[in-house]
Amino acid sequence: MSDQPTRVYENDEIRVFWYADRCQHAKKCVGGSWKAFDLSRRPWIDVNAIPAKELAEIIDRCPSGALRYEWKEQKEGTV
Repeated sequence: MSDQPTRVYENDEIRVFWYADRCQHAKKCVGGSWKAFDLSRRPWIDVNAIPAKELAEIIDRCPSGALRYEWKEQKEGTV
C-alpha cells in the first residue's frame, strides 16, 4: 500500500485524500451522499456538493481508510 494518496480533492475548508489501493468498495461513501461521491463522474468526489462537516462524517465511516481528510486552517480575520 502506498503512503501517497491517489488523488487529493479540496476546497477552502477541507482537504480529502483518496487512496485507491486501500479501497474495499464498501460503498459507505456513495451510500452516505451520492451528491459528493459519484462513481460515474470524474472527478468522482465533489467536495463542494455538501457541507464539509457532513463530508467529514461520511469519510469517518470508511472502513478501509481509503478516504481521509484534514481541515484547513482558517485564514486570519475569518470566522
